[in-house]
Amino acid sequence: MMIREGIDKGKREERVRIKGIITFTTAIMMAIAIVLFAFISLASADAVERDFDEVGGVLTYEGKCPKEANDEIKSISVYEGEEIRFKNAAGDQVAVIVSGPYDGDGDKRSGCMDYYVKAGKPWDSSGMKTYFFKVVEEGTEPEIGCWFGVDDQSFSLKLEKDKVQEGESFHLSLKTNNKKQGMMKLTIDEGGYSIMNDDCQDIYEVLVNYTGRKFTSDPVEADGTPVQGIEYDKEEGNLAFYTSASELDMKESKYDIILEDAATEEKEEVDIEVEKIYLEVECDEGVLRGKDIIIKIESSFYDEKANVTIGNIFKDTLTLDDEGKKKVRIPTEGEDYGRYRITVEIYKMPDMQDTKYVTIKKCETNIEVLEEDSTVGDIVQIEGTSESGDVAIFLIDDVFKGEATITDDEFKWEWNTIGELDGYHEIEVFILSESAPFSFGDTVPDDWQREEGVDASASVFLLTPTFSMTVSNSIAKGDPVEISGTATGTDHVYIIIFNYKGKVMFPLCKNASAVPATRTLVDEGEWTETIYKLDSGEYAVIVLSEGKDGVTEAIKNGKWDTGGNCKTMEQRVAILLDEITTAGSDDLYELAYFTVRLSTVRLKVPETVEIGTAINVTVETNIKDDVAAFVSLLLNSRIIDETTAEVKSGSADASFDTNELQPGEYAVTASIKGEVYDEKTVILVAGKEEVVEEEESEEGKESILQNEAVTEPEVEAIESAGEGEINESQEGEEIPVNAWDLLIAAIMAISISIAVRRRR
Repeated sequence: MMIREGIDKGKREERVRIKGIITFTTAIMMAIAIVLFAFISLASADAVERDFDEVGGVLTYEGKCPKEANDEIKSISVYEGEEIRFKNAAGDQVAVIVSGPYDGDGDKRSGCMDYYVKAGKPWDSSGMKTYFFKVVEEGTEPEIGCWFGVDDQSFSLKLEKDKVQEGESFHLSLKTNNKKQGMMKLTIDEGGYSIMNDDCQDIYEVLVNYTGRKFTSDPVEADGTPVQGIEYDKEEGNLAFYTSASELDMKESKYDIILEDAATEEKEEVDIEVEKIYLEVECDEGVLRGKDIIIKIESSFYDEKANVTIGNIFKDTLTLDDEGKKKVRIPTEGEDYGRYRITVEIYKMPDMQDTKYVTIKKCETNIEVLEEDSTVGDIVQIEGTSESGDVAIFLIDDVFKGEATITDDEFKWEWNTIGELDGYHEIEVFILSESAPFSFGDTVPDDWQREEGVDASASVFLLTPTFSMTVSNSIAKGDPVEISGTATGTDHVYIIIFNYKGKVMFPLCKNASAVPATRTLVDEGEWTETIYKLDSGEYAVIVLSEGKDGVTEAIKNGKWDTGGNCKTMEQRVAILLDEITTAGSDDLYELAYFTVRLSTVRLKVPETVEIGTAINVTVETNIKDDVAAFVSLLLNSRIIDETTAEVKSGSADASFDTNELQPGEYAVTASIKGEVYDEKTVILVAGKEEVVEEEESEEGKESILQNEAVTEPEVEAIESAGEGEINESQEGEEIPVNAWDLLIAAIMAISISIAVRRRR
């Protein structure tokens, strides 16, 4: 029994002990749960969510802000440029403090600042660094708020094709986008200006919503009016653009499509080219039977099919290449002559077609003489066309003169008329497939001409050659000698010049027995030769053209026949003229003589000039025109005025103003090129004045007429008192003089002397 009681007691103690442990454990767990609940209600606070609108959005937070950004349970991004408003879990917008940037562990980064935001006001994230920021309610402890990150938005665009035709549609999508949601401003730009659609809506910053990489609304204007011509595809999430005239009315041009995020102002653009829709067909209007009809098709329909029809000759459906082109070749062998209609139409657009006409015809040949009136010795240019054959044969007055190859249905030929007779000449052309069976200069039989048949003909009139020469008969030494003239029927002339001793001065040579016959070219019927540095003396010049036959006895083996050495000018001229005018010669020539003289200049100046009248000067010279004559006016060897006059026709005019000059003797000089000089004297005198002085006295009135001519030397004479002479007017005539008259005269003389000195 005792044992049983002991056992029962032990069991009761064990149960009590176990019950105590259970009670203690339960209490501990309840305490832990209470602590955990309190901790969760404070320490696990986080950013709940954010929404998006046109300028940014609203970020919602709740609970205590963690010490480190890395402790945030939920990551929320704000994109640089957005305007963000903040509210707590209860939906209240209270005053908050935004601070940052921070690292993920909560350490401040360079430039970390606090931004105080009033209740209901937005925080502008423009210019913020892309790190962590936190927002806490102002005046809370512990801080109520959350962490968030600031990121840069980036997105890219994709066009399904970068080139479309007028009326065709195209699609635009967001290829990439790191922003969850927002609104874009869309603009279509052409050459720096936004376009307008068919409803006259300006496609400038129209609004369209997006979520991630998909557009989620049709574009609208700022007031919500839908924009015609652009709509979004709900399934694909892209934008469809309709270029037709009744929608966006995008005609042939290049356009920029610009998308800009309304909040961040991040911008991207793509280019689209709208090509004009067209179909063009080219072919020759006429084709020789046996040749191919060649049709060239150009269009804006790439890889499309086209129906091609040529009358009853050809009909087929062809595929255009990837540039919308096609070249069609249709043979005409055996087809009837006549006019045929060519029609090309696009298979998928029967209304898009072009029509041309072609004529299958017989061969035609035409020739044209570029200058119907030419001169014997000229090269006559002949051009022609032939729709068949390979060689054009030329007969002039039934004589074979040459042939020309036909290339691309065209041929050209030159007829050298040297040695031909003047007057009319008949040119006949025969088209063959091979060269003519004749030699140059052969007379072609009439039978051959009838058998082959003349394909084209023309006529030309050859004029008798003309010739002239001009050279000045007197030339100043040092001036170039210019010899010029006209010549027809030739492309060159020959010139030779002798001095009075018979020496050849042109062309330059050392041996008078071997003077080279150099050519002076004729350009458009005119020629010129200039010779320099001829000494003073007489010269003879002969200018020669060989005439119609192209030969002359005066030039043999490329050398002038001047009679050898030791011949005078007269002898050499006689020798050449004898050869030029020999019997049967048709040479054309001109002979002239000229003299090279020393340069001279002569002045013509009036001897006396009144002050107020210009000094007119004429400079005469034998120096060539267009040189400058330097004319000076001097007083006592000092230049007081100078001018330059251009020599024309052997003279030049100049003048000097005398209004500011004093009476006296002046020198006028003239020089040209510093080589020739002349000087003349001119005297300036004062103008005449009538001075009437009236004096009233007890004895009556007396009128005195005085005429004074004052010169610079007279003034100096009065001033120097005895060094010069005072000229008395009206010598021998008695003039009443009294003391007052003498005093007045003395005063006037002194005044004039002072004035003259000041002018000097």
